[in-house]
Amino acid sequence: MQWKRKIHKVMPVFLTICLFFTGQENVSATEKKTVQSGENVTRRLGEYLKGLIADDNWDELDRYVISREVAWKEAAGMADKSPAYANFAEYGDYFFNSREAIILEADINGDGVRDIMEYLPDVGNIQVSNSHLQQNILTIFDGKDASVIYYQPWFDTLVLHGDKLLVMEYGENLFFLFRRGNRITVYRMENGRFVDRLMLEVEYQEAETEIVDCREGFQKEADELCSNAMEYLEAGKTSGRYQGSAETLLEEDSDFYKELKRVSDEEVQECYRRFLESVGGYGAYPPSAIGHSAAYLCCCDIDNDGEEEWYAKTKSKLCLSAHVGTGIHDFMTGELYGNGRHEGKYGLIYTMVKEGAGTNIGEISGLDIWNGEDTPQMFWVEKKGKENITYIQYADGRPGGGGRIVAYDIRDGAHEKVLEVCYRPVYTFREKYETNRNPDNGLHYTVRMSVKKGTAEIYGMENPKIQDGINREIKAFLWEKLMQVLYPGNGPVFQGFLDFNVISATEDKLELYFVVLYGYEGVERGYGENMILEIDLKDGNVRLAGDERIGQKSGW
Repeated sequence: MQWKRKIHKVMPVFLTICLFFTGQENVSATEKKTVQSGENVTRRLGEYLKGLIADDNWDELDRYVISREVAWKEAAGMADKSPAYANFAEYGDYFFNSREAIILEADINGDGVRDIMEYLPDVGNIQVSNSHLQQNILTIFDGKDASVIYYQPWFDTLVLHGDKLLVMEYGENLFFLFRRGNRITVYRMENGRFVDRLMLEVEYQEAETEIVDCREGFQKEADELCSNAMEYLEAGKTSGRYQGSAETLLEEDSDFYKELKRVSDEEVQECYRRFLESVGGYGAYPPSAIGHSAAYLCCCDIDNDGEEEWYAKTKSKLCLSAHVGTGIHDFMTGELYGNGRHEGKYGLIYTMVKEGAGTNIGEISGLDIWNGEDTPQMFWVEKKGKENITYIQYADGRPGGGGRIVAYDIRDGAHEKVLEVCYRPVYTFREKYETNRNPDNGLHYTVRMSVKKGTAEIYGMENPKIQDGINREIKAFLWEKLMQVLYPGNGPVFQGFLDFNVISATEDKLELYFVVLYGYEGVERGYGENMILEIDLKDGNVRLAGDERIGQKSGW
């Protein structure tokens, strides 16, 4: 069956691929030749990426990948190797107020030793004019001696654990690729600096569809799915198909709802007990369709046995959440949702009850909806004569989007596929190449922050004596502040948390922001004390710069 093009006029959807540069303004003829050669490789890479997206063949990129992702437990085992990795030991306890940490290994300097890349997305809790400032930290360590190759506390590109961050070698050049959904950012690196940038915009206003399978009598349904392909492409997080003609909505004050909530609470508690140790003793909570504002509560005889199933279904982040300190962190178990294959993505969350006991689609049909690369998004049930047919929508996780809808006749604990339609966008591309003339980003020291230790330390400075003096001064300032807050004249506080951020960092100067959040026993209101330390990295002077000015010095 050939792909059929369905034209629909919609607002353009953009996919942006950025490859950033940091080149010198005054370079020799040899260096100019190298830069030009790099730009040519960048252009070839852009054409290659466009082809992969257009041909729906993103997996081919794997042959250029030279990195591997390091598990948090494995990273914690590196903590004793060098002071640079000291707070890796805290990854199991969510040491930092970050959404997630991503650790990579790859030989980026050609010395045969795998180097370490530490990426912390959406770090801290800086608020400016009631707006949250997104802060991403990227640090690259030399694998031989743990010296700092590159440090940027305000890295521009955001991806989260569950998205893609990898290192690839293409055309004898080194590239860092960040991918979050349909947005890709690719950096080329030379001599410890990012040197090229390519911007590629991809838009679509129509979709191609293919009827992969269609049992006799289902042609009308297949044609209807093809006609609505753009609706499914643009479903996103809140829209799309939720209720079928065979489903009846339940009221939240009904006995059905109470039974669903009971089973859902049991599932949550079981998950809590199962993964308690994995998150260092903190609570790990799974998402639940019960109580979700976008949930649909339904009853329907899905398996055509004369008895109705009751269920609540919605879309949500496919991961657990861990509450640590002042932060809520995503936690990937590596076990749930297809042995971790779909964790961190956005997809189907549901609770199902049959005859008073918890069940699921797999138990009533023998169908493992998580056994594949495509992520289940939603299911609904349609009437077909006297039978009920279950439709499941899957999203293709590769760049460019697309997906498929598969319909099953479920009965006697088994399933038979009666219909499958695939859909994908048709793209046009726009490109832009440019040079970034800011050669001063990327430092050769790093700031190591620890919630457990309640401090921040600098590592990697050329002068160890000045470095040690600065770290002692930081601890002294923090200790004095903590004593003032935690043990005031009216007695100790009931609880307190420490949060901190890097406001700006250059070769000569560092600005750190600290905030202590606390509350008194029996008092609901929370309090906060903050301060900014301005550090001269040349002479080691540390001074209190004030507690009102909070700003962002951006760069990468």
